[in-house]
Amino acid sequence: MEAYITAVAAAAVMAAFADNLVPPKWQRYISLLTGAILLLTLISPLLKLRKIELPSLTPQSDTAIEYDLSGEVERELSKRVEADIRQRLLDEFNINTSARVNLSISDGKIAGVNEIILDCPENSAVDARLREVYGCENILRREK
Repeated sequence: MEAYITAVAAAAVMAAFADNLVPPKWQRYISLLTGAILLLTLISPLLKLRKIELPSLTPQSDTAIEYDLSGEVERELSKRVEADIRQRLLDEFNINTSARVNLSISDGKIAGVNEIILDCPENSAVDARLREVYGCENILRREK
């Protein structure tokens, strides 16, 4: 009974605060909403007797779901670096090739490029440019 009285009092206080705080043009809508909440609070014992459950406004679980996005971040960053390498080789050397990279990721950022794998013949100028831009010493070829 004490919980019921507390709930009714809390709903009434909330309704009074809401009525005083809202702008006059919203007064009608807020009064309707707070009235419905107060009405549901008042009839809740009757609903319990009839075994009718009202949806709870409190979260059902206090546990949060944590997702590990590091794999997706690494894949997305790898795709972007690979696209940049392909575009750079096409623009600067007129070489149309595919590229694969192995990145070091730290805190969602690229810490370094460990390895670049290209599908094109050996070219020392290409290797020198990739070393200069990406700081990667390990440039491999996968012949077509």
